[in-house]
Amino acid sequence: MRTVGRGSFLLAVLSLTLVLTGCQALLTTQEPPVTWVPLPTLGPTLTHTPPPASPTATLTPTPKRSPTPQPSPTATEQPLKERAAWARDRAWEFLRNVLGEELPASPLWVELGQEQLLGATTFRYRAGSWLLQVSVPVVPAERLVYNVSLEGAEDFRWQARIFPDGTVEEILTPTPTPQLVEGWRGTIHSLPEGAQYDDFIRVLGGGQYGLKGETAELERQIESLRDSGRIVQVWGELSQGVEDYGGACLVVKRLVAEPPPTTPAPESELVEGWLGLIRSLPAGAAYDDFFDGQQPRGQYGIDSLNARLREELARYRDSGTLVRVWGVLDFGVDDYGGKRILVTRLEALTTP
Repeated sequence: MRTVGRGSFLLAVLSLTLVLTGCQALLTTQEPPVTWVPLPTLGPTLTHTPPPASPTATLTPTPKRSPTPQPSPTATEQPLKERAAWARDRAWEFLRNVLGEELPASPLWVELGQEQLLGATTFRYRAGSWLLQVSVPVVPAERLVYNVSLEGAEDFRWQARIFPDGTVEEILTPTPTPQLVEGWRGTIHSLPEGAQYDDFIRVLGGGQYGLKGETAELERQIESLRDSGRIVQVWGELSQGVEDYGGACLVVKRLVAEPPPTTPAPESELVEGWLGLIRSLPAGAAYDDFFDGQQPRGQYGIDSLNARLREELARYRDSGTLVRVWGVLDFGVDDYGGKRILVTRLEALTTP
């Protein structure tokens, strides 16, 4: 029997250990559970809110409401006239606080009437040179907003909104750029009594605009030409989007009224019993005498083709005798004033 040495035995045990270790590596083994700990997050994180357990778990917050305002004259039971007067006074009070003592504290407003428009009623007031309008829309009282416009001297214009609680909010409008007007031709027309504006110009070729004289003299001239049918030429500036007829105003700086068209005189006119005096003309005049008509009024040369009547006409010159004449009045003739009565009958009312 062969005896194994100690060294050989240790070598055999080491070899067996290596073999078993290799077999274990080839077999499937179950790994122990690992506990995962997340690393710290850099930057903002998204927080996920789990959904509520039931629909009743979320409560809707009640919105905050402003305290109920004090009752004002805008209540529905107040007449439209009183509501408009209230808004008028609020607007005037606000503007007086802005302009100071330039405005009277309590102007004597004169009501100019009201105009019923679609969805609103407009009230107009005048106090001196101030013209104020208040528009009262047809809406529930809690949503009622008044529109106020005020006009004054020197082209003063102001607009505002008045709210039910008395708050005044100015409306700032851009200043329109005027258009230069040079020699526009047209006719001036008045607007009906009680209308918001006085007159307008109808430009030949198209266009109608409010009209205003730059000076008091030009304004008087415009007034005298209203509805006359006279054609005028105007120079000035036209502004669009302003408070005037059609939303436009032509400020006149110069005005020329064209002469009325001449009506061609008739060739002749029948004279029947015209009453007047026969007057002589000074020595050296182109004609001898003329008929100074009293009924109808007028002055005409006078003559007759009848020798007897011609002598009577000469006898009544400057006698103070009223005479009636019959005949034919000719125009465009070589006689006094370019007109002459050819007498066919003569009757004296007093004896010379």
